[in-house]
Amino acid sequence: MKVSNVLKNVVLGILVTMMVGCAGVGGTARLTVDSHRDGGVVYGKATTFTGNNKSRMDEVCDAINNSDARCLEKEKYQARFVVSSMEYWGGAQGFVAVADKDMDVGNEWRGGDGVFVKASREAGKLGTILEVVSRPGDNNCHWSGMPGVGGTVCPAYNWDYRQDNQAAISSK
Repeated sequence: MKVSNVLKNVVLGILVTMMVGCAGVGGTARLTVDSHRDGGVVYGKATTFTGNNKSRMDEVCDAINNSDARCLEKEKYQARFVVSSMEYWGGAQGFVAVADKDMDVGNEWRGGDGVFVKASREAGKLGTILEVVSRPGDNNCHWSGMPGVGGTVCPAYNWDYRQDNQAAISSK
């Protein structure tokens, strides 16, 4: 393995840890709900907060004091962080969104590869994963830039994080 590949993987690991670890499940959920920015739609990568835990609904609901109606039936849902873009110093852009527990929305970051989803957010609420829009190899969406820095571009849906990312909030 080349030194540049090793360095790239180390940097990617640090960035992903910062993105999903430092903000924490609860803090990111509160940012999503407390954001006064207008809602809207984003396309992004659905990723777990840490490990392979399929659902962090307990933590998410506790953090927002069960203010989302879906918290009354937590066992029916899974929580994901939908990452639409990532900056070196600006952190991850996106929001916490909820999907049906049986929806296959992926659970890994995997650099620029992975599952992309369409998610919506309303001010004062957790987001909702509406559908899976791209899986590896179908070319509906891709990660533009480096594996850990850049953002989601979906030519099939005429969406580019550099101009269409207004509904995303910073995880910082």
